[in-house]
Amino acid sequence: MDNNFNNGNNMNGQQPNYGGGQQPQPTNGLAIAGLVLGLVGIVFTLVINGIVGIICAIVGLVLSIMAQKKSVAETGQKNGMATAGFILSIISLVVAVIGIIVAIAAVACITTAVGVGANEINDLINSLQ
Repeated sequence: MDNNFNNGNNMNGQQPNYGGGQQPQPTNGLAIAGLVLGLVGIVFTLVINGIVGIICAIVGLVLSIMAQKKSVAETGQKNGMATAGFILSIISLVVAVIGIIVAIAAVACITTAVGVGANEINDLINSLQ
């Protein structure tokens, strides 16, 4: 009895290519790491700790640049994940710098306000004596 079913295989034993001829892009670990660190940098900068966010953003920026260079050298094309990691790292750094400037300004305002208040209280105490 002749069985005409080939279980999805061609006669030469290879799987048929239904993907239209395009090969999947190889994943780039540096690009993934840069993207993740860019995201972590934003979260840490906004929510938890600005210093940790800055460190994550700087490392993410470096990894994203390395991944972009590697991708261009290997495939001749830019890697989307590396670009996203680069942009997220830059955003994280900008937000962190703005946060540091705001924190310094707030400390300066509080210090000035407390200093003025302390002088007025000292003058009041001296006038009562």
